[in-house]
Amino acid sequence: MDVNYVLAWMTGASCAFMLFGLLKSPARPRGWVGVNMLILAAMGGVWLLEPGIAGYVGGGLWAVLVLAPMLMSQAISQASMRQQFTRAVRLSTMSRLLHPWDGHWEMPAFFTALAAERRGDLDAAERYFTDCIRTSCPIGHMANVYLFRLRGQWEEYLQWVHDRHLDDLVANDLSMLALYLRALGETGNLPGLLDTFRLRREMIMGADPVSIELCALTLFAFSGHRRGADLVLNGALAGYPESMKAFWRATADLAAGHAEAREQFTHMLSSDNHTLHIAAQRRLEMPLADPRELSSEQAAEIDRLAEELEREEHYQANPRELARAYATYALVGLNVLVFVAETLLGGSMSNGAMLRLGAGDTHLVFVDHQWWRLLTAQFLHFGWLHITMNMLALLVFGRVLEARLGTWRYLLAYFVAGTAAVFFAIIPLRGHDLTVVGASGSIMGLVGAYGATSLLGWVRERARLARAQLNTVLVIVIAQTVFDQLTPQVSGIAHLSGAAVGFLVTLALLARLPAGARIANPRETTA
Repeated sequence: MDVNYVLAWMTGASCAFMLFGLLKSPARPRGWVGVNMLILAAMGGVWLLEPGIAGYVGGGLWAVLVLAPMLMSQAISQASMRQQFTRAVRLSTMSRLLHPWDGHWEMPAFFTALAAERRGDLDAAERYFTDCIRTSCPIGHMANVYLFRLRGQWEEYLQWVHDRHLDDLVANDLSMLALYLRALGETGNLPGLLDTFRLRREMIMGADPVSIELCALTLFAFSGHRRGADLVLNGALAGYPESMKAFWRATADLAAGHAEAREQFTHMLSSDNHTLHIAAQRRLEMPLADPRELSSEQAAEIDRLAEELEREEHYQANPRELARAYATYALVGLNVLVFVAETLLGGSMSNGAMLRLGAGDTHLVFVDHQWWRLLTAQFLHFGWLHITMNMLALLVFGRVLEARLGTWRYLLAYFVAGTAAVFFAIIPLRGHDLTVVGASGSIMGLVGAYGATSLLGWVRERARLARAQLNTVLVIVIAQTVFDQLTPQVSGIAHLSGAAVGFLVTLALLARLPAGARIANPRETTA
């Protein structure tokens, strides 16, 4: 397998898909659009001059300019959610060197302001927020909102939005929208909060789980819906500090009319977290809207949202369950051990060595009846690139499927799909001195299984996240098929048959579940 060719294909496909998503986004961040176009242009130019290194150049640029900033952005978001603002400052300072556009250059000052606010240094916080406000990027508008929040001026913030005609900005930026929803709740405009959520529902529910649940948390808390608040605080917002979780639960209790919640806010006044102190003080001084003023239809709508989010939770990757994906880790370890054995016993690029170790071969399987090769071939790999790509894919899909299906269903789908993939791949090789090796068919079986659970989740439970995941599976299968057709060394039959068998096996396994049982994590609902 030509490493340069594979890197060029993967980089081009990644940039093209990312550009498509960016151009569809209302925000359309120009920095990310420019970076992806730059990578494609650079790789195309090098391909014309020196095609033998174009993939390495494109792949290297993608790793530095796309992958590294995205991973760091994810780490920054996690640090911010946990209110680890000092860490967020360090990470954002490094990240902006790789991606200084789209407001990333101003992020260190923004997080420095949040860190100062948390420790009670309000003068420093105002100074850093003001520095951010002078910029015209989205982070400047966000800093303005946080400055209003710092002063407890939610009414003034709403007036600022309307005076500056920033309704479009609020509507198209989920971070701004979440704060706008909170401002409506803080000022007692519960009907306005519900109406705004309803108006922007499609955009909210199509976002990432954290953004969805940040918006939903505000609605649940100010409407006194404690079950809904608990749902999101134990879900995508589980990384919130316990003090902030307690604040929002107490808000839901106070809105529901539980007088003892005031004692919790009184206790929060002694917190060394100044942000929490200010918010708790407002709770004690400013009455919340009475959820009983909502109509029965409006209350039912909030109940339906809680039920919908509960269904969505089953299709999110739970970090605790992913960490317990022991079967997946065992499969990765076994594949790596076999690869080491290949290297020691003759080399991982030799057909002869592969045959001695159990590679799939038409004559040996169908004439000599060495059927065990259909299994052993799944653990052999032709070169370091082959095993690296397969093991990364196994970690991505395997952990999710193991958590979703349960260990024995997961392993059954994996091995049945892999065995079928090797079987169908060696049939056309009759009379050729070629072998079939690799876990690709097994992993495509997991992709098919992922598609099956997502399809059933959408059909039976109408889970939006399941539908989005089904679309992802279709894109992967199409992209893999195109790649297979352009790469002679890769068995497209193995990939397609593995995906199809994984899909059908999983459908058969889940079809036995009783009516009303969860599709995701079915082990939780069946004995």
